[in-house]
Amino acid sequence: MEEYIMHGVLLITSLLSIAVFSSMILNKIHFPYTIGLVIVGAVFGLASMRYEALAEFHVPELNPGIILYLILPALIFDAAINIDFGVLKRNIIPILILAVVGILISALVVAAGISYVTPIPFIAALVFGALISATDPVAVIALFNEIGAPKRLITLIDGESIFNDATAIVLFNIVIVLATTATATVNYTSAILTFFSVLLGGLAIGTIIGALGSLVNRLGRNNLLLQITVSLIMAYVSFIVADHFFKVSGVMSTLAAGLVMRGGLEKTIKRSNIETLEHFWEYFSFVANSIVFLLLGVTQAYVFSNSKDPNQTIKYILYMIPIVIIARIACIYFLIPIFNKFCKNKEKNAISWSYQAILLWGGLRGAVPVALVLAIPEDFPNRELIIQFTFAFIMFTLLFQGTTIKPLMSMLGIHPEDTGFGDREVKEVSFDFKNIGLSLLISKTLRDIFDDEAFFIRDRSTTNSASYIMKRGQIMYEINQEKGVLTLTSEEKNIPYFKRVLFEALLMLEKSVETIKEITDPNKMNELIHDDNPKTEAATFNIIKYMSDERVLMDIKSESKDDIIKELATNLVETNAITQEQFDETLNDILERESTMTTALGDQIAMPHARKCPFIKNITLVFGLAPKGKEFEAVDGKPVNIFVLILSPKDAAEPHVQVLVSLSKVLSKPENRNELLSSKSNIEFTNKFKRMVKESK
Repeated sequence: MEEYIMHGVLLITSLLSIAVFSSMILNKIHFPYTIGLVIVGAVFGLASMRYEALAEFHVPELNPGIILYLILPALIFDAAINIDFGVLKRNIIPILILAVVGILISALVVAAGISYVTPIPFIAALVFGALISATDPVAVIALFNEIGAPKRLITLIDGESIFNDATAIVLFNIVIVLATTATATVNYTSAILTFFSVLLGGLAIGTIIGALGSLVNRLGRNNLLLQITVSLIMAYVSFIVADHFFKVSGVMSTLAAGLVMRGGLEKTIKRSNIETLEHFWEYFSFVANSIVFLLLGVTQAYVFSNSKDPNQTIKYILYMIPIVIIARIACIYFLIPIFNKFCKNKEKNAISWSYQAILLWGGLRGAVPVALVLAIPEDFPNRELIIQFTFAFIMFTLLFQGTTIKPLMSMLGIHPEDTGFGDREVKEVSFDFKNIGLSLLISKTLRDIFDDEAFFIRDRSTTNSASYIMKRGQIMYEINQEKGVLTLTSEEKNIPYFKRVLFEALLMLEKSVETIKEITDPNKMNELIHDDNPKTEAATFNIIKYMSDERVLMDIKSESKDDIIKELATNLVETNAITQEQFDETLNDILERESTMTTALGDQIAMPHARKCPFIKNITLVFGLAPKGKEFEAVDGKPVNIFVLILSPKDAAEPHVQVLVSLSKVLSKPENRNELLSSKSNIEFTNKFKRMVKESK
């Protein structure tokens, strides 16, 4: 017994080790992970039949029990709790059409074609048609997520696969009974009723289990470990209870349980736990997929190596592949045009021809057909040939369709989606706060409020702009912020809520600004920045020695913020503080600092500056006057009249901030500003400023 357990643990850890190393290699060569695992599994499977050291890998071939009761519940539940419920709801009609009617059409077309070109009779070929029509999007969805495919396209393929797994299994079970029964008559009415009762029965059981699980999660709202455990129980109990005890669709039951849990996630689980839960299922799905695709490759090698008549089998396979593809074409290009013709709001809801092509080519096959084909009774006619067909078509879809889907998307002009809204109809609203500093402050306040309101916040900021997404349930806001303008993208129905929060943020900031105004009252500013101890460095700092008559511009000509800074910086070249060759780099240093937050802090003053300038040898000041005022994105929204460009070298003896403090002591007084602005020449301005500095000490 101990040896058996040890053997099982060693086997699982070996498979996961292969998956880990394969993942690293496949990632480096940019090859789809799950498809690569099938190839790796096939190589190990073939090697295990030839080399004694690898004999362990000859044993663990896939069987229906592993797939149906161990792998499938995990994959279905993971897909259900991670699918975008809003996008799924809006596309549920075409998904159900493809998953129910499409399966029937595909199975019939395959059965007709296979029974015509091979010795397999129609009813047995219908068994193959039912099982091979179940699509598996694991490989293609992973690729879609990697390249950022449109959310609607991902949901259509993922949703169809989840639902048609259920319908294919139900159809297979019905047809296999018809194919193995001795009676010659078939009650089609009874078969159809059975088909829908099994699907709906699974849906009902899964809904009940999902509701019970959500209730337990609500009671243990603060217990993350309990919630993860409950979700794991829901995934497997919903499948086993429906499939084994009630003889209805286990897939449909697990799907319903996952969707019910997904729908009430924000109400039953703390938002800080939701992301951890999603990561758990992402990991669990990774493990399940790694094992199933490796074993798929191993089993594939075993099946083909044991073919009794390989030449004849290959001939039939070459007939079979185009037949199954034609069946998929019939399914897509017959049903989707009908949906497009009768759907409401065709411009928004119709499925484009490019999406139809991807639905056709992205219909890969995976674990479910394997589970079903291996469940066919041993004495079933042409069982071995049907197994060969199944594995051959799975390999074809994975190795050929799976590896060509990306270039096909590029060729069809399907590009990565810049927004996470999918096919939702959204509106864009802009709020201009005039300057970057204020905009950043408002943005930070908004994020804090939405965080308190249980919104998930995902930062997508770059070096050039601020961008993030805030989401709670079906409410989602995308915020982009650049040059003082905050742009909101969301569904129109959610915009009023955002505006109310924005209004609250502005009220909070208004109170803060009023407090700052009190503090920056000239008298209080003197108290704040003046040190009564004459021996301190701040009090003895002498700004006068950095002033020069030639670095005072009496009338700024430029209008825009960047041009004003450039005009001030040009004086540095004219007064030989820097050379012309050094000008561009120096100007860029100033503008880069200014882009992060405006230096126009109100009261008619702006002090653009840059620290540690490589070409500046001493602290350098350039003054500029604009008696009529210039727009400079001041925090108080008022024009700026006095500009001071401040540059400090890498090895400045005095701290940069002391220059700002000394300038503020003089310029914070309105009477000083008015007197300086009345100056008739740069010499008069310099003399007045030096006097004011001495008086402030």
